Amino acid sequence: MTAINDILSTEGIVIRLIPKESTGMYNYNEHNKILLHKPNTQLVWCPNREREMIRETRQNSFGGKYLVTKANNQDGLVRFNFKTCGVGDTIEEAYENYLNIVK
Repeated sequence: MTAINDILSTEGIVIRLIPKESTGMYNYNEHNKILLHKPNTQLVWCPNREREMIRETRQNSFGGKYLVTKANNQDGLVRFNFKTCGVGDTIEEAYENYLNIVK
């Protein structure tokens, strides 16, 4: 297994930790009121919009896992794809998975 310092010093390496949950915000109106019947939704006050909104919290299927890929440019945008990125419970595991994919 590759040491974390070796991984971090790899040129172009990009590492992402997937959040365990995602949150969606929806306008509270007659059309969207039905969303409040879904699990994990609640009506909240949104101070920056000065109105009530519906917040939905979803569990991510890859939540808590690391993605590893390389970006060989200086763009600020990096696209992650589960088919071409390494995925793992640790950075080392995701990096090893990435190396197996790019062989």
